[in-house]
Amino acid sequence: DRYVVRTATRYLLPLSGPEGVTVRSEVVVDLVPKGVDGDGTAPSAADVGKIARIEERWNGARLLEGFPFDLVRRGAGLVSYAATRAIIADRPRPL
Repeated sequence: DRYVVRTATRYLLPLSGPEGVTVRSEVVVDLVPKGVDGDGTAPSAADVGKIARIEERWNGARLLEGFPFDLVRRGAGLVSYAATRAIIADRPRPL
């Protein structure tokens, strides 16, 4: 089974104005199916229905996979994490 969850996340940044910035994405979730797999083996009853794979697609586009794309995404994620923590401090939000 495959489920697609469409998300829209709004970020209020200092220079983005009162509307903020909206980032849209799709999260594709594949579950372990019932029945026999392509290699002739059946999953155990305990595994059926568990999440087998999660993929996030920005603007509906599939991500490029493999080297060097995975490495670049990991590096960009670490830089984004560090920059976000540096820019957005734990401060009270205006009401």
